[in-house]
Amino acid sequence: MGKIPFLNRSQHFEALVRPHVTALYRFAYRLLRDRADAEDLVQDVLTKLYARTGEMTEVRDLKPWLLRVVYHQFVDVLRKRRRSVVSVSEMNSLEVPDLARDPEHSFDVTQTARRVSHAVARLSRDQQVLVSLHLIDGCTLEEVSQVLDVPLGTLKSRLHRARAQLKKILQLEPFPPSERVNGHEL
Repeated sequence: MGKIPFLNRSQHFEALVRPHVTALYRFAYRLLRDRADAEDLVQDVLTKLYARTGEMTEVRDLKPWLLRVVYHQFVDVLRKRRRSVVSVSEMNSLEVPDLARDPEHSFDVTQTARRVSHAVARLSRDQQVLVSLHLIDGCTLEEVSQVLDVPLGTLKSRLHRARAQLKKILQLEPFPPSERVNGHEL
């Protein structure tokens, strides 16, 4: 058996958090809708967690734990902003990179992403966080339950209501009016 190399505290911390930094930043960006604010939030969280490297080693599922810390730090930031003279800015639409070479397809993707982003922005803050974690970032409901410290059953009903609200906002229907006869689907 080979020897495991000794890691100093900073190497150990980096090894723990590096796999999750992108997910933390994406989550922070979806919460704040500003790159600089998201970077600041993640940096603040990581700075505070450095002293807790030993505790982090004991965490069984680190990603949801880290996302929960980011969420709690975000809530603290919101509270501070509400108490300050400067108000919280409106959510900006997501910047969507050009994902396709076909201009029509790229335009459709961009328009759809903007439309969904605006619809998500109209949800309550709790619904925005839930949609961001589960539907956009792909966290399981169990992970979201850990992050938000909400029972799984409650989370499922909140997700159902959030989806229904998104559907209403986006005016999505199984059949568009042109495919209905006397109010009934063809």
